[in-house]
Amino acid sequence: MKRSLRKPVFLFAVTAVLLLCFASCSPKAGAGNALLPGGSDVVEDSESDGRKVITTVNMTVETDAYDDLIGTVTGKVKELGGYVQSMYENSDSYGSRYASITLRVPSEKSDEFLSSLGSSAYVRSQSITNNDVSMEYTDIESRLSALEAERERLEELFSAAASVSDAVAVQERLTAVIQDIESLEVQLRDYDVLTEYTTVSMSISEVSVLKTDDMSVWEEIGFVFADNTARLLEFSRSMLVIVVGFAPFTLPVVVTVAAVLLIVRFTSRRRRNKKAGNTPQ
Repeated sequence: MKRSLRKPVFLFAVTAVLLLCFASCSPKAGAGNALLPGGSDVVEDSESDGRKVITTVNMTVETDAYDDLIGTVTGKVKELGGYVQSMYENSDSYGSRYASITLRVPSEKSDEFLSSLGSSAYVRSQSITNNDVSMEYTDIESRLSALEAERERLEELFSAAASVSDAVAVQERLTAVIQDIESLEVQLRDYDVLTEYTTVSMSISEVSVLKTDDMSVWEEIGFVFADNTARLLEFSRSMLVIVVGFAPFTLPVVVTVAAVLLIVRFTSRRRRNKKAGNTPQ
């Protein structure tokens, strides 16, 4: 009897040790929130040295307070002088909602915005890209200065043209130069907008239970269990809605099939009884 009990006890002990090792080696569930800046600069300080940097932030966020987080995000970005560029909302088959939002936040206030997410959001992933376009910007400025100087000379030549043919030739070149100047000015304005505002792309998912930074292995197990239980309940609810909703269509079919089966069964039994009654003794 003692020998038969040793094997289950040994297996249980090994399983417990493996679980503890896995918990100690795996990253903490709350590590996602550690990705939030929390005071560190997301946008490089490029104003002091004249550099032009385009910053893009991509985030995947989970929340158990979906409406509150959406309100916080849209309200905070407007408060800081930014705006919502695009927003898309939908829900999955379990009834959980999700949103994809693209925000434009003043670059110098990006850290303040990201820190405002608070405890109602769990950042599952985050990436920050800083693209230095200083060389491209300087090159465009140089070309623009050269074209403006050429425009001034052409305007002088046009005023001093001795013949109609000379005036036409100068006018054609002047028109082309003015078009190039306008195109470069548009490029500079685009770069100014891209560097003055940080683009923040957020994917927000609604969850029933929100992870925290200090979850133990048992709390993580409880979190997974509670999350799956909530999903099962949502699935059951959806199935009930589908069954009841389609009842006006399915009920007549079910009744008809049941009636046919009863008739067939009754007819078959009657035939068997009749055949048994005609059998000679």
